[in-house]
Amino acid sequence: MIIFENKNIMIAFPQLENDWLRLEQLSTSHTLELWEVVKHLDIYKYGPNDLSSKELLKAYIKEANVQFDRQTAIPFAVFDKKSKNM
Repeated sequence: MIIFENKNIMIAFPQLENDWLRLEQLSTSHTLELWEVVKHLDIYKYGPNDLSSKELLKAYIKEANVQFDRQTAIPFAVFDKKSKNM
């Protein structure tokens, strides 16, 4: 369970999962698996974040978790349970 507090309001997020998908809080342990997805896409060309290398992707994930700690974002990794891929 993820607890997100903001101005004395606490919101609890249960494990988010069904038969097809599972959401996990994004962490640097997801870097290699995410890199296998984004390295084939020029995704950084279409958004504000440059994800053109593993190092930049890892920095993005770290910043996402800083934002989580500041209670301004809730970053998740999405897993396809049937294919066992992110």
